[in-house]
Amino acid sequence: MAAVTQRTARTPDGRTLAIEEAGDPVGRPVLVHNGTPNSRHLFAPVAADVRVICAELGIGRLAMWGISGGGPYLLACAALLPDLVAAAASLAPADAEGLDWFDGMGQDNVDDFKLQQSDKEAARAKLEAEREENLAASGEDLAGVILYCLLAGD
Repeated sequence: MAAVTQRTARTPDGRTLAIEEAGDPVGRPVLVHNGTPNSRHLFAPVAADVRVICAELGIGRLAMWGISGGGPYLLACAALLPDLVAAAASLAPADAEGLDWFDGMGQDNVDDFKLQQSDKEAARAKLEAEREENLAASGEDLAGVILYCLLAGD
């Protein structure tokens, strides 16, 4: 396994972006947009940040992969950075032939997706209740839930 290198890059507006490099240093670059939550800035200027990261790493062309909540960021970059993004990939459609779309997904996510497919009103009510719970929770409580989910593989 290749070593992982931690780096940072500064944006023109003064933010510091954390970069994690891994893989074959002479291979083809692939930028991965992780699933949610993937940043403390939920609506940062994604495409501009990707351009800063690529400049810092000396990358002129690359492929991108979007995982879960990273999918919208992947699409934004592919649309806004055609000179930089050579290829983009994400999850297969849920109804793709021969695919168990839920394989490897956390059970809470499976339950939420299946509820959305079977009863949109119940799914909406569940999301609204969870929203109220999240708004009432402290930052420390939310961070604990996220850490638990990450460690549990959800």
